[in-house]
Amino acid sequence: MTKEPSRGRLARAGAGILAVAVTAVGVAAAVVSPLPAVSAAVPATVREPAPGDVTLVCTGSALVLGRVTDSAQTVSEAARLTPILSDSGAASDELPVLGVDGAVFGVVSAPPVDGKRAAVAGAASFSSDADDLSGYAASSCRPPLTESWLVGIDGRTGSSGVITIANPFGVTATVSFTVYGLAGPTTPAGGSLSVAPGTVATVPVASLSGGDSSPVINVHAEGAPVQASLQSALVRGLVPAGIDFQDAVRQASARQIIPGVTVTTAGPALTSVRVLMPDASGPVTVSAQPVDGAAAPVQLSVDAVAGIPVDIPLDALPAGAYDVTVEGASPLVAAVWQATGAGEGDDDAWYPAAPEISAPTAFAVAGGAAAVLALWNDGDDDVSATVTVGGRESTVNVPAHGGAQVPVASTADAVLDPGEGALHATVSYADGQRLAAAAVWPADADSAPITITR
Repeated sequence: MTKEPSRGRLARAGAGILAVAVTAVGVAAAVVSPLPAVSAAVPATVREPAPGDVTLVCTGSALVLGRVTDSAQTVSEAARLTPILSDSGAASDELPVLGVDGAVFGVVSAPPVDGKRAAVAGAASFSSDADDLSGYAASSCRPPLTESWLVGIDGRTGSSGVITIANPFGVTATVSFTVYGLAGPTTPAGGSLSVAPGTVATVPVASLSGGDSSPVINVHAEGAPVQASLQSALVRGLVPAGIDFQDAVRQASARQIIPGVTVTTAGPALTSVRVLMPDASGPVTVSAQPVDGAAAPVQLSVDAVAGIPVDIPLDALPAGAYDVTVEGASPLVAAVWQATGAGEGDDDAWYPAAPEISAPTAFAVAGGAAAVLALWNDGDDDVSATVTVGGRESTVNVPAHGGAQVPVASTADAVLDPGEGALHATVSYADGQRLAAAAVWPADADSAPITITR
């Protein structure tokens, strides 16, 4: 009676051993023989964000350093500006400039109209012939961004600048600065700033640049987007020789377009282009093409070092209007600097790179100086564009890889429609010794397609 159970246990044990052995052989075979490769793509969908409210920040006060005798870095208001705004039913408000008595910026916002973003635009200008501040400056109302680049910063003796950081939203924005200079990218002491809701903070350039003569500053915001811009003044010796309102460059790209650079006076040290490739070293090619096409483009090539800005002189340019392209082996930011001269009453201006416009876009033209809308077509086919100013339409043919200019009067009611093509555009101001420039940004400059993965 006892032997049968023993045989059953042995049989079961033997079967178990055999199963383990077979399993071990199978595992070994799996290790020796590679399994077939299996991959599954992560489902992803690119969605265009639904049209939201348009929010623009406008320069409302001209700011200046050095008017407080015992504090050279104290910011003061030089003048109150009145931006012109398109009549679109937009709500407007004022943002106080912290620490500057009486100074304000403007903010305008508008909801979508018929399922589309509202066409809102605005601009402001400032002229001065004061003993410490002389020249002309103009700016356009801009949307807040989470990332922007301030390229036209001058750290030389005689130049002063104030960075403005406007937060038009209802939550605090935390802003960090990365300064690109001769030492490469650095984070300055105190390089982080909290900007309270509905306010504008100011930062003197000297407190960030550390005396670097030609830095580029990246502005990164968390919590809420901010509008970053720069107001600068130039003094040669004891003579004021220029003021400027400088828009940020919206994003880095391997090819940047700067239309409508106006060279009023040819000469050494009066025209240059600043270039920064933040992440990689490599060759950079600059081409300045006369708008009228009467002469061949002037081309220069340099080798740029990653993270270090380079200023490239363009002294060979005769007086005239030019469209400048800057191309590199990796994404870069760029802007052109131009001065009318080096004496009393002269002016200077930075021309920032202009983003691509592929849909109808509202823009504004400030008063105080003659202006043109400078257009550049970077495509292989001619573009037939429509420019509407004050309800009057005009058709402009912009040749492939070429430019065109349209004189425009001061207005807040202008629209550029590139039709089936794409264009880069700048409002370029030049009137005697007055210079300024403001790139035209696309209507959706503050939005981008969203990639959803699941």
